[in-house]
Amino acid sequence: MISIGSLWLAIFLSAVFVWIGSAIVWMALPHHKKDFAKVPDEDGARSALSGISPGTYMIPHADSQESFKDPGFLAKMTEGPVGYFTIVPSGSPSMGRKLVMSFGFYLFVSFMVAYLASNF
Repeated sequence: MISIGSLWLAIFLSAVFVWIGSAIVWMALPHHKKDFAKVPDEDGARSALSGISPGTYMIPHADSQESFKDPGFLAKMTEGPVGYFTIVPSGSPSMGRKLVMSFGFYLFVSFMVAYLASNF
């Protein structure tokens, strides 16, 4: 049986290599370039959505399960548009926290794999 303490270097290095590999994949491969389309009237949409606090929203919105049976709600769903959207805080996006969180996740997964491997 191998102790988890003797695997600290393997845990750390595997997290580093996965983090670097994921960064390269996300920056170099074009697999997400077409994920987002431009809103037809971007200025009008921005004006209509100004003042909404950050969060995830649904349009049309149902307050409860019973609302899904309401004829008015069903008409809105049929007419469209139907969608989900996320409003994020204003300003330039900061990647620092996201990069640290992803490295922490990879470190956690590496630790759990090493823990399981050390017990079997």
